Amino acid sequence: MSTVVLVHGAAMDGTVWRYQADALAREGFSPIAVDLPGHGDSEGEPSVTIKGYAGWLLAYLSVLDEPVHLVGHSMGALVVLEAAAARPGRVRSVTLLGVADRMPVNPALLTGLATNDLTVFTTMVAWMHAREPIGASDWKIGDTVAILQRSRPGIAFADLTACNDYPGATGSVANVHVPVLLILGDQDSMTKPSGAEPIANAAGDATTVVVEGAGHMLFVERPEIVNEALIGFLREVESRE
Repeated sequence: MSTVVLVHGAAMDGTVWRYQADALAREGFSPIAVDLPGHGDSEGEPSVTIKGYAGWLLAYLSVLDEPVHLVGHSMGALVVLEAAAARPGRVRSVTLLGVADRMPVNPALLTGLATNDLTVFTTMVAWMHAREPIGASDWKIGDTVAILQRSRPGIAFADLTACNDYPGATGSVANVHVPVLLILGDQDSMTKPSGAEPIANAAGDATTVVVEGAGHMLFVERPEIVNEALIGFLREVESRE
């Protein structure tokens, strides 16, 4: 079975991919939703740079027997881009969700996270979800708050610092020579679809899907649409190989 490695966003863990992991497995893929260092059940310390997380991911990929499809959300999207650019022979395709070329973070948010003020997460989540109801899935806004609040102290600050300091994705994507899929939420106020245009323009082979009624957490807000786009893309990539 083809392996699909899913990389979560800031202060989250692999459990956020439950809808995608289930759908991929049903379609005959082998999904692996990793926990980055210090996240979820993963030991180690978090990185304060995207390149640091990409180095960890590359070490993880080195133990797998074959090139994989990489999927990343938000911070995780930047991580998979860096990994794919550094080791193109390990990657069959790249899918980026909720991504932008630059990801500056509100200074007030960073200040609150620096003191581990958990109330900041409620404000943060308000920016992460669309204005409309989440839809048919059983994931609620409170689930997003909970997953952020159970992250270890300092994780969110480290992750968002990494995003804030990242110089931009276009330099890396220019070195990615596999098909790229961007899946974006039309109501995403954290990484607006327009912010992903430089990535699509710099990629040699890029497809963009904009999901209506979805915010930054589009893969739990509109999982059926995201899954259809993702699986269709992976099937197409493999048909070309």
